[in-house]
Amino acid sequence: MNRHRIIPLDAADAWSAALEGIPHAIAHTHAYARAMQRSSGFETFLYCFDDGTTRIVTPLAERPFGELVDVVTPYGFSGFVGSGEHARFPELWREFARSRRYVCGYIGLHPLLTRASYVCPSDVVEHHQVYVLDLTLSIEQLFRRLSELRRRGLKAWRASESTYSLDRERLAAFFVEQYTDFMRARGARDVYLVSKETLIALCEAPTMLLVGGCAAGRLEAVALFGYTPYVGDYLFSVSVEGGQRHTTALIWYAVQYLQALGVPLLNLGGGIRPNDGVAQYKERFGAARVPLRALQHVYRAREYAALCRRVGADPRDRGGYFPAYRARGARPERAEEGAPTG
Repeated sequence: MNRHRIIPLDAADAWSAALEGIPHAIAHTHAYARAMQRSSGFETFLYCFDDGTTRIVTPLAERPFGELVDVVTPYGFSGFVGSGEHARFPELWREFARSRRYVCGYIGLHPLLTRASYVCPSDVVEHHQVYVLDLTLSIEQLFRRLSELRRRGLKAWRASESTYSLDRERLAAFFVEQYTDFMRARGARDVYLVSKETLIALCEAPTMLLVGGCAAGRLEAVALFGYTPYVGDYLFSVSVEGGQRHTTALIWYAVQYLQALGVPLLNLGGGIRPNDGVAQYKERFGAARVPLRALQHVYRAREYAALCRRVGADPRDRGGYFPAYRARGARPERAEEGAPTG
């Protein structure tokens, strides 16, 4: 028997129980989802499919658009993960989504944990690439894989008498204080401009590593890495002017810390654009390129087309922002005459 469940944020124990035995990332956890909901305000829950043999989960958020609703994975590396393969899951998921009357769904996929049978290849789009370190290698092997530039950076950092800080309270205060200005100065998209409540909650998450870089006792940079027994994800870093010189050392600290815990993989994330300077920087850690993918689903084609027409978008275009009717900041105050709503 196929069973679909929704586990709300106020059921933390049930959420954690549903993840047991399933390889997952920090973005699947209750603490992380709760933190992100404090910015979005959307109804957020853990979707759970269980047929008695295979269990598949993902965090989701429902986003109203007038009288209609679409569904999305919250910001972060999450998506469908489960206890085993399931050839019929894409079909069963669509049936569930239609039963919830979603117009469409944008479901990000974790680059390392999503099983092939959970997705229909025609629904998958690829967004850039991420860079992944194999932490099952010895620290000596990992160091040898660093580019000469990265090795020189570590040696220069040590020679400068810079130091690490692990004072969680101090690091959290710095991160929360600097985050918004740091992101705005770099032209970050709105999705990155989360609330102060979200930042505080992220810092309090039990499997979040905070590490800082100091010079002459002054804290200049902080990086956040989320982890589970299955994977680590490099999530955020902020710095004051000149503080970016600590970045390589902070990542190298996380490599050693997570390896000591037995975490097998570290996802460094990707660049802003394919093969840009940020991507090349991460690749020089000896990291492997892995595609970053997502699912773009339309469950109610007539409603989706009507919403796209309302903002002058082409509903057939899947190469840009999805869903297209949200790409231009459209507001649903006035329904298009004749547009179906049910």
